[in-house]
Amino acid sequence: GCGNCCLSWPVPLTERDVKEIVAHQIPGQNAPTRRLPVTSAKMQAFTHSLEKRADGRCIFLTQANRCELHAQFGEASKPSMCRLFPYTFSLAPDGVRASVSFASTGVLLNTGHLLSEQTELLRERYEIFQQLFPQLHMDWSLAQILDGITLTQAQLQSIQRDFNEIVYADSSDPSVAPTKLVDKLKQMSYRAVNELPSRAATERVPQLESPPEIVDQLVLKYLDKLYFPANVFSEDKFDLDIQNLMRELVSAPDTVHLGAGDKRRSFSDLVNMPLGRLENSLQDLIDRFLYCRVFSWLYFGPGFYHLSLMAGIHHLLHLEVLIRLKLKCFMLDTGKSDIDLFDLVEIVRTLERRLTQLQLSGQAKAGLDVLLPSLDRAERIGTLAQ
Repeated sequence: GCGNCCLSWPVPLTERDVKEIVAHQIPGQNAPTRRLPVTSAKMQAFTHSLEKRADGRCIFLTQANRCELHAQFGEASKPSMCRLFPYTFSLAPDGVRASVSFASTGVLLNTGHLLSEQTELLRERYEIFQQLFPQLHMDWSLAQILDGITLTQAQLQSIQRDFNEIVYADSSDPSVAPTKLVDKLKQMSYRAVNELPSRAATERVPQLESPPEIVDQLVLKYLDKLYFPANVFSEDKFDLDIQNLMRELVSAPDTVHLGAGDKRRSFSDLVNMPLGRLENSLQDLIDRFLYCRVFSWLYFGPGFYHLSLMAGIHHLLHLEVLIRLKLKCFMLDTGKSDIDLFDLVEIVRTLERRLTQLQLSGQAKAGLDVLLPSLDRAERIGTLAQ
């Protein structure tokens, strides 16, 4: 009941959605719609968008944060995307995987019923998903361990079995099975390296003047610019600024900053401010967010811009580090000495929304496939967010 999903961003509409809104026109509520250009096969089911009012709220959102269409005419009268939210579906090699969006407050706070208890509802929502995205096909035969090194179906099945053992292992002894998902991600990375000729194959960045630590910081800086822009509601660029990142890598700066303007922080300041171990509820939120991307296969291959497996795993590690760095920045900006769950909620919600809107160019994807697979970097970056 927070109304967050009914704020600021327009909702894509199908022809059916538009007809439903017109048929159920509420007196005094002239729904602002805009015809959409067909920009991709994925979005071809959508013909219009439901625009928001000047104050950012949906015209059908009541003061009690409820949908007036739903209240007056039933759940089926809402736009298809509104009915689908917060459920998400992905086509993994072993079948369809159902998950949830962390743009939802209910998901962020882990409320409601387990997905395993919602089978019939999930079937209904998947039917909506299929209607909205009939052209969505995911060819896992093109998956790669590293860019240019194919991942065979036999390797993929073997790695997935081992990944499941790593992720779902539960032990009170961290030396037997790590309990933190970030440590499990590192184990997944080491497992994937076993399929390569050598560990050195993951080091693909040419010799640079910048020391490794500066390269690490620059990669995080540009991922931060991509996922946490100054104004997430008005920012309309959803691609990594790979050209400027490469320029900075070559120029070898002495100092790297995170953020911009009054909230600009040097990495040295952030490193010297230890965050320490987060409360269980905070770490649980971060782990659930990352876990859902692993479970849904939304971190590499056709699930995520055809990144290689190594780049995809390490991208998740970078997201964990970025979240912790944003928490440090928040404490410096506000003067708070500890973190509230709702402070973290907004960071994760922003990250989820930006990941959903991402439009990586071929250049950006290629750059990430060079910069992210480094096993040395994956082992180093954790120290930046301790």
